[in-house]
Amino acid sequence: MKRFIYIVFLMALCQAAWGQGGVYLPDRFKGASHDGYDRSAHTIVLSKIIPPSSLCEGDTAVFSINHEGTFLYTFQWKKVGDSRESWGATSVMKIENVTTAHRGLYFCVVKDMKSGRLIHSDTVELKINKTPTALIGDPVSPFMMCGGTTSTLNAIASENDKEAGDEYSYTWSGVDIVGANNLSEVQISPKKSTTYTVTVLNGVCRDTASLFVEVYNPEVDIPDVIYLAEGMPLTVDVDIPATATLEWKVGNTTLSHQNPLVFNGLLETTPLYVKMEDRGCVAVDSGTVYIKGSWGYRGGMQDGFSRSNHSFIIKDIVHSGTVCEGERATFSIDYEGTFALKYAWRKIGNNEILGDTSVLNMDETGIDDRGEYYCVLKDPLTGREFYSDTVELRVKKLPDAVIGSPVSPTLVCHGDTIILNASASEDTKEEGDEYTYSWSGEGIVSASNLPLVRVSPRQTTTYTVR
Repeated sequence: MKRFIYIVFLMALCQAAWGQGGVYLPDRFKGASHDGYDRSAHTIVLSKIIPPSSLCEGDTAVFSINHEGTFLYTFQWKKVGDSRESWGATSVMKIENVTTAHRGLYFCVVKDMKSGRLIHSDTVELKINKTPTALIGDPVSPFMMCGGTTSTLNAIASENDKEAGDEYSYTWSGVDIVGANNLSEVQISPKKSTTYTVTVLNGVCRDTASLFVEVYNPEVDIPDVIYLAEGMPLTVDVDIPATATLEWKVGNTTLSHQNPLVFNGLLETTPLYVKMEDRGCVAVDSGTVYIKGSWGYRGGMQDGFSRSNHSFIIKDIVHSGTVCEGERATFSIDYEGTFALKYAWRKIGNNEILGDTSVLNMDETGIDDRGEYYCVLKDPLTGREFYSDTVELRVKKLPDAVIGSPVSPTLVCHGDTIILNASASEDTKEEGDEYTYSWSGEGIVSASNLPLVRVSPRQTTTYTVR
């Protein structure tokens, strides 16, 4: 922060009939070069000058002088002991960005342009204080800490800027400071990334230093509840940074460096824990694996078998079976009985509710939608839940059809014959896939169910292969 100090010299120029000599009162002056005593018919009276407040390095010092009268004057600002002819040539002099080299006594010489008489102001001392240099020595920037932990910041002030009598004080600002904030060391425990600033004061002048603290709060997430069909492997995939490591605990078994986790042999309800470590920070999450046993109806969690006085039958689930990527998949369920039940469609391995009516529509299926689905029916009056059987949705990848030759558009002369060659990308081919081809268009003269087809169009036309 720059400060401006005005050092005012008040010169009262008065005319009085004192004879041939000038008169001044010693108690009104402070020993300047002439103290306003002009050996001429002019009688000059100068008021005492109030010394300026202390400045800090980098501030701006402002000197000004006032005078009474109608004379034309010139001004020369001088520093005692300095050979410079003049520091300024107007009634106001500014020294910007002052340093300790500017310390000293200053005065102004005012010249009457008509008579050539010189009038000297009183002297005023300019005091300059050194500004401390604030530094955050530990930790160094850039600095990262884990959320929920505590770190120590350590501020120092350069001894090169310290003068006799200087005492440094410290003030920290920022969120989540633990304990006192007026020491050189401070404890912090921020919840999110933020900036801390320390102000070092030597009694008059101050300096600040800041440190940006990155707070890393890693997250790992697994479902709270996982329903697993008996005999099926437990598979859990988590989204983590590339630099992270995982440690799983399935019941009493610990596994490391697996993503996705694949675990076989679960026969009963089992707790599941995961710990992720990244950049020295740790995140944990937990869930429970429930096994959908084979007892009861047809292999579901309870499969409609309610251990209560409810008597009803869950009908078969109607589902789409096998669909292609992008196609619509539909599941529907009904039951016999008079209960007003609520529906909750779920997918094994995902605790999200996918639908809440008797029909579940999935408008555009993708590969991630493969899996086993079931419906939970709930009696809102008693809170009892009844589980349907599980059904599998199979989603096939779409083959990527390409006509390799000739390229489109192609010109052929009337009556000529050309060969069209189709292929399908191997990238979309899965185990067990067998590709078949079907050409359509006018003028096909060979079998239309092979990758290669011979055509002899009589007019401009388009050929399509499926």
